[in-house]
Amino acid sequence: MSGAHRAQGGRGVRGPLLMLIAIALFAVLDTIAKWLSGAYSSAQVIALRSAVGLALAAPVAARAGVIARERLALHALRGGLILSSAFFFFQAFALLPLLDAYIVFFLAPFFTMGLAVAVLGERVAPRAWAWAGLAFLGVLVPMVPALTGGGALVGYLSALVGTAATAGVMITTRKLGAREGLAVAMAVPALLGVVIFGPVAVLVWVAPTGRDLALLLVNGLVWTGANLALTAAVRATEPSRLAPLDFTAMLWAVLFDALVFGVSPSLLDLVGAFVVILATLGHQAEHGSRPR
Repeated sequence: MSGAHRAQGGRGVRGPLLMLIAIALFAVLDTIAKWLSGAYSSAQVIALRSAVGLALAAPVAARAGVIARERLALHALRGGLILSSAFFFFQAFALLPLLDAYIVFFLAPFFTMGLAVAVLGERVAPRAWAWAGLAFLGVLVPMVPALTGGGALVGYLSALVGTAATAGVMITTRKLGAREGLAVAMAVPALLGVVIFGPVAVLVWVAPTGRDLALLLVNGLVWTGANLALTAAVRATEPSRLAPLDFTAMLWAVLFDALVFGVSPSLLDLVGAFVVILATLGHQAEHGSRPR
């Protein structure tokens, strides 16, 4: 294999690998957020994680120069979507087990693929949509109790809005490209988080214990790392190719639900997960068989 082919192969793997890292970090982030949601408001948690992210990213971002005026609106939109996703998923995790919220999140390929076609003009093969449709059926299976009145509907709706916002983050990140660098891409949403959620956090502030303060700070570090990995992944690879990897989050959800919260998946969860995994593998095989 020539050096050029090896480099091309490395670039092809880099995006999905970064996406898998981002998903694992977001699972840790969500577990911490669920743990903290019983004692602290979403405003306090998001404001503190944003402050940590800003402290880490701002010194590097300041050396990158000023964002071009015509790109400010798109940066602001992306930052708002990141914060919207964080807020609505915080509400969802306060009401649902991790896996239940993630089951709704598995609809992200629909949002992402649709936005990639509409906004970026990407082409998605019909068979890829068919696999995504099968995944949708798998998602519906564990939602049956909620749809029949047996679940926390507000939690599911919050997860749905958070999922749509996450898909928007991937598309706006791809559209922005890499001109400003990762530090700027991190500093903008972090600054918005401090500005928007900071005043509310002051009003509802609850003094954290020493352990919880450490968790709040770690929460900020993990949030920063997760968003940096996600941004780098989307810059390297088409969102429609990365979207099916979201389903790997179910493995982390089952693990952390069991280890941290003592919650086991139901039979409906397992059936839905099996269908989604089958659809994901089929989608990935279809994508891999297409010429690039």
